[in-house]
Amino acid sequence: MPIRRRDALVLVLVAAGLVWLGRARGPVLQPPPLAAAPAAERAPAPPFSLPRAGGGRFALEEARGRVVLVHFWATWCAPCRAELPALARLERARAGEGLVVAAVSVDARPEQAMRFAAARGLGSPVLFDPAEEVARRYGVAGYPTTFVVDAEGRVAQRLLGSFAWDAPEVEAWLAELGAGGARARAAGGPAPRAPQ
Repeated sequence: MPIRRRDALVLVLVAAGLVWLGRARGPVLQPPPLAAAPAAERAPAPPFSLPRAGGGRFALEEARGRVVLVHFWATWCAPCRAELPALARLERARAGEGLVVAAVSVDARPEQAMRFAAARGLGSPVLFDPAEEVARRYGVAGYPTTFVVDAEGRVAQRLLGSFAWDAPEVEAWLAELGAGGARARAAGGPAPRAPQ
């Protein structure tokens, strides 16, 4: 085999390997667009009560006084699978600081969603909406879709797609919406109200 031909073959194999490695690592997520609707223009979030993993129910009203990410997802959704670990990291970083991640699975089999979320470290309420009744009430057209509900129970933003929720700039944005907890109080920001 002439050297030129062998070099070309090596280059093709290296390029193919790099493409494969890039695909195996998954997509690179970007932070969400951090632009909430002005407080005066925010509509109340549609109330809901859904079954939760491990038993019982979760009602949105339980989280009043805290910022809630109402996150609609499914195990069959590739962007959802890519995004869930970032949501889990955000949840752990903001634990006790006025943030609730309500992960609403639209999977037909709740046990599959529970295992999937647990394997990715999500400790938040994993909720089940297999008939997509709540998803329709929220106007969800694709997955993942996240609604950012402020501490007053109003929709501050609707985000379609997967994002790097654990990006540093997200923390300051959440604090502005009322999920500041101890960090915001130390900086002179508002404290979240206790849940009712």
